[in-house]
Amino acid sequence: MPKTIRKDVRDLIEITKQEGEAYGKGGMKLTKEEREREIARLEKQMRKAAQMMEFEFAAVLRDQIIQLRGGTK
Repeated sequence: MPKTIRKDVRDLIEITKQEGEAYGKGGMKLTKEEREREIARLEKQMRKAAQMMEFEFAAVLRDQIIQLRGGTK
C-alpha cells in the first residue's frame, strides 16, 4: 500500500525575490540555467504532491515557482 510523503513547509527551499533576481537557500544568486532547473524540479515535485492529494504542499511549491519566474504572490 502506498504511503503518503509528509514534509514540513519549512523543509522547502527558501526562495526570495530581490530586485528581480532569484536567490536560493543560503542567499546565493541563481543563474538563469539554475533557475530553470529549479523551476523544473519544483514543477515535478508539485505534480507528484497533487497526485498524492497533498494540495497544500503543491500550492506552496506553485508559489515558489511563481516567485522564481518573477511573478508576485
